[in-house]
Amino acid sequence: MITVIQPDPKVTVDRFGQWLKAGFRIVELFRNPVPRMEECAGGIVVLGGTMNAVEGPEWLPALRQLLVDAVDKEIPVLGICLGHQVLATAFGGEVVVGTADAKEDGPYEIRVNDAGQADPVLRVLGESAIMPESHNDAVTVLPPNAQLLASSSRCEVQAMRIGSAVSVQFHPEASPATMARWAEMSGLDGAEMQRLMELADAPIRAAGQAIAAAFSAECSAEGR
Repeated sequence: MITVIQPDPKVTVDRFGQWLKAGFRIVELFRNPVPRMEECAGGIVVLGGTMNAVEGPEWLPALRQLLVDAVDKEIPVLGICLGHQVLATAFGGEVVVGTADAKEDGPYEIRVNDAGQADPVLRVLGESAIMPESHNDAVTVLPPNAQLLASSSRCEVQAMRIGSAVSVQFHPEASPATMARWAEMSGLDGAEMQRLMELADAPIRAAGQAIAAAFSAECSAEGR
């Protein structure tokens, strides 16, 4: 069973709830501590959140250590947005908070490089895909030994791989309604965001579902 770690009540598992075929349980960090390593052997997903990965809440060091331990034990990990940034800081990468140059809200083209097209999870996107973005922070320096998998025009580190962990800056789980709600929280036009996301939703939904299936397959390997 996959352990889905949810740092923020406003950022839920959303459509991944329908798509994670390996089965999952949710650990809400705003109510519960970071789970123990032995509880997470089936795989880990770390969702996004409105806090940051540099000076975050009291659970941040324990979450970083959990991800390091998971990779050491070759347990599959998928980091999404904040989860992507926490993974980067856990392994010695750098995250910039509130960088206007890399801020993205809405549907963006993700360009998948050769390494990404060979990756067991990211390869489902092919050479490129439109995916939902909602972030103010960004990974600016890859951790040592991390492999860059994908980029966008505004944010170079859109996806990376560190051993058994893969992470993405974009939100493969997010529905148009969720993107609209996040836009309103950021002072943007929620109705316009929903319109834009609905226009692009057919390929986004297919790509998000494919990522969830590919990660579930990694978690199911060897009887996890």
